[in-house]
Amino acid sequence: MATFAYDTTGAPPLEMDFPLIDDTYATGEFLACGTTDGTDLGALKSAAGIYASVVGILCDAAQTTTGTHAGKNIDEGRVIYNPMGVYRTQHIFDGTSDISVTAYTSGTPDLNFTCGSGLGYPNAGGGFIYVTKDAAAGTLAVIDSSSVATTTQTIVLITATATDITTDSDIIIIPPPFSDGYAVQLTDVGIDGSDIDAPATPGTTGLAVGLMDNWIERTRGVMERLRPSRHEGLINLDTNGVKFYTDICLAPSHFLL
Repeated sequence: MATFAYDTTGAPPLEMDFPLIDDTYATGEFLACGTTDGTDLGALKSAAGIYASVVGILCDAAQTTTGTHAGKNIDEGRVIYNPMGVYRTQHIFDGTSDISVTAYTSGTPDLNFTCGSGLGYPNAGGGFIYVTKDAAAGTLAVIDSSSVATTTQTIVLITATATDITTDSDIIIIPPPFSDGYAVQLTDVGIDGSDIDAPATPGTTGLAVGLMDNWIERTRGVMERLRPSRHEGLINLDTNGVKFYTDICLAPSHFLL
C-alpha cells in the first residue's frame, strides 16, 4: 500500500477533505482530479490509469462512495495532498501483470522481453530484477545495464542467476533511484489500488515520477534500503513473503501544474 514517507520541504502531512466521485476506495489509494465535465470534473477519483493531475493519497479508512454530481450528494474523503510529498509505494507481482521473459541464454547474464516501440526501461543500471515465476522464482539480481531496440528490451545483469531464468520466467523491474524518464502504473488491483504495476506493454503508459529510494521487507515489519552490496544474489525470497517498495515523488502533482 502507499503511505506518506516524508515531504522534501520538511513539511508534515497536509490533510484536507476533498469530494470523491462514486467509486470504491481504500486507505493509501492514489487520487487524481476528475477530467470529464458533468461526470467527475470537480471531484477526485482513483488515479489508476490517470497520468496527470494526481493530488495525493486517501488517508481515511477504506470506503465506498455512492454520490454523483446529479444527486448533489458526493461524499468526501480525507486526503494527504502535499505537493512535494514522497510516497512509499509497494511493487505488485500478482502473476497477471509481471513481465514475461522472451529470451535468455543459459549461464549468461542477458535477458530480453517485449516492450512498446522505442520505450521500455532504458538506463536501469543499478536497479534490480526480481524473478516471480518458474524455477528461479525468489531470485534477486542487480542490473548492470539495459537498452531498448525497437520493441525489444535487453537487460544485462551483473552476475548470472544461480538458477537459470527461462522463457517461462516472469520478472518485475525495480529501477534505480534518481533514474530519469521512468513511468509507473498505479494499478487498481492488488492490495489497495496503490501498488506499482508493470503496464501491459512495459513502458507504454504510466505516471512520470521521481524515484527517491528502494526498500526490501524480508522479515515482517523490518525494512531495509535495497542495495546491491547487501542484496545481490539473494534466493528463495518467495518463501518468506518478500515485499519491495519505492519512494516516489509525484512529478505531475496537480498543485504544481
